[in-house]
Amino acid sequence: MSNPAARPGAIMNFMSLGKQEWTPLEDPYDEVLFPDDDNVRPNSPNYRSYPFVSGVIPTIDEIMKRVDPKDKVLRQRVVTYMSICKEINAGFTALAVSRILPSRLHFLLGKKLRNLMKYASFTVRDVQHAVLALGYSREKILASETLPKCPDGPDSDCAIRRLKGILCHPIGDYAVQPREATMAAHGVTMAHYLGGASYTVGATQKISIRLTSMVRNFGGEVFVDAMVRNVIIENGRAVGVRVTNTSVLRESGETDDVPVTEIRAKNIVCATSIYNLYGKLLPQNMAVVKKFHDPSQRTVRQSHGH
Repeated sequence: MSNPAARPGAIMNFMSLGKQEWTPLEDPYDEVLFPDDDNVRPNSPNYRSYPFVSGVIPTIDEIMKRVDPKDKVLRQRVVTYMSICKEINAGFTALAVSRILPSRLHFLLGKKLRNLMKYASFTVRDVQHAVLALGYSREKILASETLPKCPDGPDSDCAIRRLKGILCHPIGDYAVQPREATMAAHGVTMAHYLGGASYTVGATQKISIRLTSMVRNFGGEVFVDAMVRNVIIENGRAVGVRVTNTSVLRESGETDDVPVTEIRAKNIVCATSIYNLYGKLLPQNMAVVKKFHDPSQRTVRQSHGH
C-alpha cells in the first residue's frame, strides 16, 4: 500500500485522491510464534518464532532456515505453494478487469479466471497437503477434479506439520479454519503481504473517509447507517433500493414501523453474497428467485467457508 507504483498502492492512491498516507513496516513485519515443541527432525533447528519479511524468496529462506535448511525438496514445495498464491492473486486481478472489460474480450482472461475458480474449489488444508506432503505441482492441481483429502490429526512429518502452521499465517485476516477456507481467499491474502506490509498514517477510519472523496468527486454520494431492505424491481430490471436507518431500526425493533427511503439509479451493483441477494433482497415471487431456491435448478453452490 505504501508503494504508489505497485498495483494496490496505485489503486488506493487513486481512490483516495492521493490523501491516504502509509508507513512501511520494517522487516520482519510479522512473526508467527508457536509453543515449545521438541518434536522436530533429527539435527534440525527448533525455533518458536518464524519471521515474515518483504519478498517471496527472503521469506522462504527465513522459514526454511528455521524448519530444515538441508531439505531442498521441501523448500521447492514451499516455492510451489507461494507461486500458487501469486497465481491466485493474478486471477483476482483478472476477475476485476473482467468486470469492466466488454464481454467479447473476456476470452483474453479465460485461463486466469478458470485457474482461479479451480483453486477456489479446494480447501487450504487439502492444497497444503497436496503440495507440501504429496509434492503436487501447480499443473497437477489444476488438472485435478478433486484433491486427496488430508488425513485427520497432525501430519506424521513434523517439519511439514510445522510448515502448515506457519503458512496459515494469513488466517487471521479472514477467520476461517483451513479445513473450510477456500484456497482462493487464503492465496490472495498471502500474496498481498509477500512484498511487505505497511500501516496507515493516523486512524484506520480515515481510509473509508478519504475513499468517499473520489465518489463525491465524480458526483456520487455516500450513505452510512443505511441498511438495504430490498431491491426495487420494475419491468424485470433493478432500478433502485429501499433503505432503512440502521440505528432507528435497532431502537424500534419493529421493521414495519421504520421509515423506508427509496434510492434510484441507472445501475444497481450488489456487493453482498448471491445467497443474500436471492434470499432476502429480491422479491421472492420472481421466477428467477424461485429457480434459485430449487437446488435441482441452481447452478451455483456456496464456496468453502465464504
